[in-house]
Amino acid sequence: MEKHSTTNQGESPSTRDRLLTAALEVLLERGYRGATSRAIAHTAGVNEVTLFRLFSTRDDLLAAAVIRRTELERDLAPAPTGHLVADLQALAETMSRDGGVLMRLWLEMSRLPETHRARVREAVHRSQAPFEALFGHYQERGELKGDVGDDAWAIFAGPMLTAFLQSEFRQEPLPFDAKRHVQLFLHGCATRRW
Repeated sequence: MEKHSTTNQGESPSTRDRLLTAALEVLLERGYRGATSRAIAHTAGVNEVTLFRLFSTRDDLLAAAVIRRTELERDLAPAPTGHLVADLQALAETMSRDGGVLMRLWLEMSRLPETHRARVREAVHRSQAPFEALFGHYQERGELKGDVGDDAWAIFAGPMLTAFLQSEFRQEPLPFDAKRHVQLFLHGCATRRW
């Protein structure tokens, strides 16, 4: 289990931050199996004893790192401006700039023990609330179909996940056109008047 009090352990918060950052870096580079405590500690510039003083296990560290990154994603959801197309385009562009990093991290987290996966799932659920609220706003205004319900966010993000996965398997980035993505989404199933 993650140990929350870093000052009582004699470590500065910057050490904890370096470990969280290093955990993400190593996880993205080497995957779950390759993200060893030794590799993470080396990347953070600390020894393994320090890592285990701050986090009980490697899985605690990995889960904490992904949760922190997931929580940062909440800020990417634009507040509704009243312009559906512009808001969705801004969202798609922001998500594509991320390069699928968060999606890749979530996929790697499927290898964690269930207790850790549950913590990550809870964080993902919390982080999606602002995105779901954006779609809910336009559903309430009648600009998006209400019968799609909470699935509007998943329908919007799903093709982006598919494109990311195809890029991973091809080992080359596929071009992403946010404007076209939004138009296909709106024409496909989500809108009443396009």
